[in-house]
Amino acid sequence: MPDLPQYQLALVAVLAALLYAVPTLIAIVRAHHNRHAIFALDILLGWTFLGWVAALIWSLTAVNPAVQGVDGKGGKLRHLTYFVPVIVFGVIAGYLLWGLDPERDPRAIPSVMIDKPVPEFELAPIEGMEGPGLKTADLTGGQVTLVNFFASWCVPCRVEHPILTELVERDGVRLVGINYKNEAEEARAWLAELGNPYARIGADTTGRVGIEWGVYGLPETFVIDKQGRIRYRHVGPIDARVMEREIRPRLRELGE
Repeated sequence: MPDLPQYQLALVAVLAALLYAVPTLIAIVRAHHNRHAIFALDILLGWTFLGWVAALIWSLTAVNPAVQGVDGKGGKLRHLTYFVPVIVFGVIAGYLLWGLDPERDPRAIPSVMIDKPVPEFELAPIEGMEGPGLKTADLTGGQVTLVNFFASWCVPCRVEHPILTELVERDGVRLVGINYKNEAEEARAWLAELGNPYARIGADTTGRVGIEWGVYGLPETFVIDKQGRIRYRHVGPIDARVMEREIRPRLRELGE
């Protein structure tokens, strides 16, 4: 590998650091569900990636005679390399425009599981807790059920927990939980502090069941009909608006 000038190495290093740091910032902001901030950070990520690719190509073409072009003076081949970051940027820009528009609800994500039977699974209860675990057969017994993926390390899970508890206490909804990649001691402490509204809890310690359900971030909640089919999926914490506009109407409809 050729030696790069220090200023070029510094540029590539700074851009690489940004490429690493920005997704972390995005994850933090997502926890607060600020869509406009997420959009701005993702734009920054796209431009950072573009800059990193452009800087890397520039550094390599600036010091390596083998890619200087057919005329030895930075000719045709070198000019062609300028189109690489343009193509990369086009791909990133297309993704940003489609998926990161601040007017688009990031929680309104379609699922290939909608209207399909729940996956086959069987989970033991949280270690050290009384009560049954959770398996597929528990969701096919002729009762509408709400399945909630949660964990003690999930900050938004804490936010939605009182709303789920009220739903169970006020409406008598059957709520079951899947504790996702959580230490048993921490899960028990979390439930002892906030209360346990779940009729059953399965411990998905490896995350395998979450993958089968298509879960990629917590919390996620699924509405299951009497036949054990997934009828609705909500990504992110359930607030009062979502409960009144999305969850309760579906529960009433499926319960008739």
